[in-house]
Amino acid sequence: MAIGIGSVIGQMMVLVSLMAIGFILGKIKFIDRNGNRTLSKLVLNVLVPANIFSAMLGGGFSISGGDAVVFLLITLGCYAFYYILGLVSTKLMAAPRDEAGLHQCMIMFSNCGFMGYPVAQAVFGEGAAIYVTYFVIVFNILLFSLGVAIIGRGGGKFSIKTLISPVMITIAVSVMLFAAKIKPPEFVINTAKTLTQAMTAISMMTIGVSLSDVPLKNLFGEWRVFVTTFVKIAAAPVLVWLILKALAVDSVMLGVATLISAMPVASSVNMLCIGKGEKEKTAAKTTFLTTVLTAVTIPLIVYFLL
Repeated sequence: MAIGIGSVIGQMMVLVSLMAIGFILGKIKFIDRNGNRTLSKLVLNVLVPANIFSAMLGGGFSISGGDAVVFLLITLGCYAFYYILGLVSTKLMAAPRDEAGLHQCMIMFSNCGFMGYPVAQAVFGEGAAIYVTYFVIVFNILLFSLGVAIIGRGGGKFSIKTLISPVMITIAVSVMLFAAKIKPPEFVINTAKTLTQAMTAISMMTIGVSLSDVPLKNLFGEWRVFVTTFVKIAAAPVLVWLILKALAVDSVMLGVATLISAMPVASSVNMLCIGKGEKEKTAAKTTFLTTVLTAVTIPLIVYFLL
């Protein structure tokens, strides 16, 4: 497991470095706010769909019918737990109405795609990718429907048009092709995989650019950011591990679910908040803090729990 931990630490440092690059580019105005909005749209409307498409249809991994059903139930159960944990946490921290939804979303939605694949594969091998894909699919369905509605509390309204987006369309098409066992042409899959390779770098840099607008003295001045950070990267994974361990879940399924629960706030949450004033700053600060701290917390979770 020592090799796996080293790979995990290395992956975390890469993500932090990408955010630092974005921060510098924002500070020197190489990328301004309008440019950052354009990059976020590129990620949400092109790169994320490409990642979903290649994950579902471009992998060489398989899973038995029984295991598929079990892990689907585990995935759905985890998201139901995250929802309740986020709701309870925002109540306890007495978050204002216009901020409560954002804090709940940050607890609920982890960086399961950008970080989930490399970290899970570093610890459990290439076969872990199929399990991470379950979380990625459910993540995208919930984030771009329920998540948008939750973030919009206190301002903005959820629209059914949200469900008609490149992400949701890609999920629907990919599920149908996967169920029908129809494999797209190789060049289509390779194009999607190539686009996916750009996703992590651009996503993390947009977070850095968002942070460049936040005065350094205010970066960690909001106490609720620390509470959300603790719940997200410490309480959530430990609680998920305890519940699944008590249910005697398969070790790899247990490990992947715990790792996904331990991931930092999803950068997609930050991108949904770009252009929304204080919400953007709070999302950027929490995403930054959780990503930096997981360079320590995830290796500890791997060592002590997995």
